[in-house]
Formats: sequence, C-alpha cells, structure tokens
Amino acid sequence: MEKEKVILAFKQLMTLIAHRQFGLVYDLDYEKELTEQEIEEIVDSHPGTLSPTPDDIIEDTYIFETLYPNQVRTDIPLYYDGERGDLTVGCRVFDVGEEEYRFAIEEIHVM
Repeated sequence: MEKEKVILAFKQLMTLIAHRQFGLVYDLDYEKELTEQEIEEIVDSHPGTLSPTPDDIIEDTYIFETLYPNQVRTDIPLYYDGERGDLTVGCRVFDVGEEEYRFAIEEIHVM
C-alpha cells in the first residue's frame, strides 16, 4: 500500500471528525462498525471543543501492518481546544482497488 494515500485517508477521516461531520464519516466508513450517533456521543463525552488533529501527528503516526495485504491500522489522538485529548481513534485504511483507499473506524477509546 502507498503510504501517501494511506495518510490522505487518515487525514480525511480526522478532518471530518474535527468538523463534526459525523454523518459523512459514517457514510464514507468502509465497515460502519459505529453508528453516526455512537461516534458523536463518544466524541462529545470529552470536555472541551473538538479541534483538528495536527497534520504532523497524523503523518508521523505508526502504521501497523495487518494480516491482510490490502489494509493497515493505526491509532490517532483527538484534539480538544488545541490540545491532545484522552480519546484516540482506532482506525484502518483499506485499498479497495482502482487506486481507492477507504477508512474504517474500529473504535474510539481512551488512550
């Protein structure tokens, strides 16, 4: 998998979350393990105002290989009021063919 395309998919996900576009996050999620309402409730459970995760944090995240050649996984922290929060988005990116990479949220958890 091409790292640049993987990073772009992770950035797309984190940007949508930061802009509170939970419906679009759900619509674009490749596996839909969490509902739109679950995503919103978990994100809103943290005090403060959601803010964008800095690009360098996303670009420097450790990307794990999985047992499947067409997917990778990582954990990316959410930011609130410009500071790293306690919540982390556990997510994967899939190469679904035709040069298309799609994200999927596995969980949003306390890290």
